[in-house]
Amino acid sequence: MKTYKFEIKQTENSSVITIEGVLSLQNSNEIKNDMLELLKLNTNYEFLIQNASSIDLSFLQLLESFKKSAKKSEKILSIRYVLSDEQKKLINKTNLIIC
Repeated sequence: MKTYKFEIKQTENSSVITIEGVLSLQNSNEIKNDMLELLKLNTNYEFLIQNASSIDLSFLQLLESFKKSAKKSEKILSIRYVLSDEQKKLINKTNLIIC
């Protein structure tokens, strides 16, 4: 059973991607595959990370890698977080700039 949600909605100018659930090593391979498929779209990207029951460095590293790939493809990427205070602290403690 999938313990995360990766939903893509197309708008006129971009793909809006909502990710929620278990955002950790447990699902990192599946999330990576979803992100690789997403890179095939000829669009800009707007991520909304919300309702994360857990989040860890593996997920944040996937986001950072996606950011670099999007930049290399000259795509615009924005990331918005709706997270708990503890999850925000984790993001702030990393040296990853994933905003």
